[in-house]
Amino acid sequence: MINETKNPIPFCVPTITGKERSFIDGLLDDPSSLTQGAYNSKVEAWFQKMNPKGITKTTKSCTQALELTAQLLGIEKGDEVIMASFTHVSTANAFVLRGATPVFIDINPNTMNIDASLIEHGITEKTKAVVVMHYGGVACEMDAIVEICKKHNIPLVEDNAHGIMATYRGMPLGSFGDISCISFDHQKNITCNQGGSISINNKSLLAKFESIYDLGTDKANFLRGEIENYEWQSTGSNHQMSELSAAFLYAQLEEADMLTKQRLLSWNLYHDLLKELVIRECIALPYIPEYCKHNGHIFYIKTNNAPKRDELIAFLKTHEITALFHYTPLHSSEFGKKAGRISGSDLHTKNESEKLIRLPLYHEITQEQIEFIVDKIKLFYS
Repeated sequence: MINETKNPIPFCVPTITGKERSFIDGLLDDPSSLTQGAYNSKVEAWFQKMNPKGITKTTKSCTQALELTAQLLGIEKGDEVIMASFTHVSTANAFVLRGATPVFIDINPNTMNIDASLIEHGITEKTKAVVVMHYGGVACEMDAIVEICKKHNIPLVEDNAHGIMATYRGMPLGSFGDISCISFDHQKNITCNQGGSISINNKSLLAKFESIYDLGTDKANFLRGEIENYEWQSTGSNHQMSELSAAFLYAQLEEADMLTKQRLLSWNLYHDLLKELVIRECIALPYIPEYCKHNGHIFYIKTNNAPKRDELIAFLKTHEITALFHYTPLHSSEFGKKAGRISGSDLHTKNESEKLIRLPLYHEITQEQIEFIVDKIKLFYS
């Protein structure tokens, strides 16, 4: 057993590459540059290179990107939107705010993602979108989901909050849906503390998107020299990320390969060290399908039942290790029962979510810290 670490181990520490300060200092040295949007443009160009078919714009959060998505798709009262119940509340809130009913689909217990084989059963004449979230940066079964959406002529939205730098069959997550949204909050692999982006992969949505994104005006046409002045055309809002946040974010995007590689090294170390407890049938480890290349966003284990999960979290806390469970299924929440409905039955969502524990994982976590955490988990099961 290794020596005790000197400091508590938090669940998350926001990523810092070292470049952020110089980029921000450059803006502060020339305050006029704060209004020019150079770093927003750099961020958007970075995503354009990754996903050439999409047009990406920054937003103040992934939540705002999802809300913009709901407006862009014309979601209104009486509509239904299909999604997993095991997701962040923002996924559902964005559509409920416009009067829609979320229709919750059970998960695949192996990946914790929406079960693609159940989506079609939830489709009705009221269905206006299918929203998928790639849990932990592990892709949903996108071939099947894309085919279902095309068959029924239903827009597909990727809540890609976890998925930057991850792929499905070699293609980047966020490039499959008509629209995709990414989060850069403080817990994400690449962060600016609070921010997001939206990618429009369906060009038929682009004109409407530009207006909504620019406060409901035709400013984009004006900037391209297509009209002499711009004016209010429809409802919209102020969505662009601040230039300070964009500078912080771009410093990390420049190091995206390195950050992802480091994250995966830590993820793989956990996985290797905990295999012994899988053989003893104490825990289950994450499953990565062969069609996925994930990004190490979350490392979780599953205990055999909910009481054992709670006991292990409490035990780790006594050793100053912060481990957390994750989403309470939305369909089982008080508001979820009122605002939405579940399609079919919940065979896995509640049961699997109650066994899941997320272990500390961040850019600067050390091998010694991971070994210490694993030692304590093994001690618990000894």
